[in-house]
Amino acid sequence: MVGKPIILVLGDSFTFGWMIRDEDSYVAKLQDVFPGWHFINAAAGGWGTADYARYVENYCNDINPQKIIVFQNSDDVGRAMRSSLYKLDSQGKIIPLVKPPVRLKRLVNTFSGYQWLLENSHLLQLVRNVYVFKAHGTRTSSMASGAEKRTPDGPISRSMDTAELEYAAKLATQLFARLKEYADSCGSELIVINLGWIPINDKLVNSEPTAHFVSKARRIFPSLNIDYDDLTPYLSLVHREKDRYIIPDDGHPNELGAMAIADAATPLLRQRIR
Repeated sequence: MVGKPIILVLGDSFTFGWMIRDEDSYVAKLQDVFPGWHFINAAAGGWGTADYARYVENYCNDINPQKIIVFQNSDDVGRAMRSSLYKLDSQGKIIPLVKPPVRLKRLVNTFSGYQWLLENSHLLQLVRNVYVFKAHGTRTSSMASGAEKRTPDGPISRSMDTAELEYAAKLATQLFARLKEYADSCGSELIVINLGWIPINDKLVNSEPTAHFVSKARRIFPSLNIDYDDLTPYLSLVHREKDRYIIPDDGHPNELGAMAIADAATPLLRQRIR
């Protein structure tokens, strides 16, 4: 892996590969497709849009990735609403609410071999993500169990009224703008891909914050100069035969589901990873 350009991957428990082997996650499958790159899977259970922004803000310069891929899932914006990391002020500007854990981070970075382990150890990434959750005061119980409590494969946010949905969309837009700013500052190209594991409909768009944001995404991301795509059209077989692709009584993608996501993402990423 030494000397290969780095792709930093961010997402929630789906991207992490919850309850499947590391080598069966869709990030590992993408690594096999693009052997000339070094994929770092920094995803964590229960993460959302706010966590991705904070992670890049804290660690982009240390990792120095050439590209950052965010796999957006069905409750990312709802989690950002519930997070204690950021909020919007009365002018609609993003405000960080919790300072990053600087002192311990600097100490750990002095240890010989830490960066190599970080790039090659899934366990170390998980341990560090647990610490980040605790330091930020967010969802520590969710991280400890690997994923937030959720319906089998859907978002868990409560239904929101129009004003709340608009606030959620503005918050997500500002978070991605912040993520883009920090990605640019460390020389990284940002790519956002909506997983599309749950196809959105009018009911979700009018009640769920992430679905509401996704319905606007084709307009929002070009305005932010962020490369965006959506896997929803490419997962129609998964949508029709979901039971084949999920872990029973859990709802996360099984090995077949992870492969379906990797297969759907591959042609989109071939246009962006050369």
